[in-house]
Amino acid sequence: MNVILADKLFANKNILNTIHIDEESHLTLDFRHVKDFNLNNLYALLDLQKIALFNNVKLNIKNTTPTVDKVLFETGIYKTLNGFASNPILASKRLNFT
Repeated sequence: MNVILADKLFANKNILNTIHIDEESHLTLDFRHVKDFNLNNLYALLDLQKIALFNNVKLNIKNTTPTVDKVLFETGIYKTLNGFASNPILASKRLNFT
């Protein structure tokens, strides 16, 4: 399993050109050191997702912050990524209605 640190990807998008993906491997994007998540970071994530999709590789994410989770859920990108069990925003709203 290849692990890519999200902060390094967001700082230098050219890292995508050096990624070697095996057909049967999984790719993990680690948000361990990411403090903020902006539109340029989202574009880099989408480019990585395209590479994974074209190579039939599952893209996992881990160590996300609530801010990153919120952006991923609001844009709907979480549906195409592994590592999310459910939408905590919707789950909390459902609990409030009971």
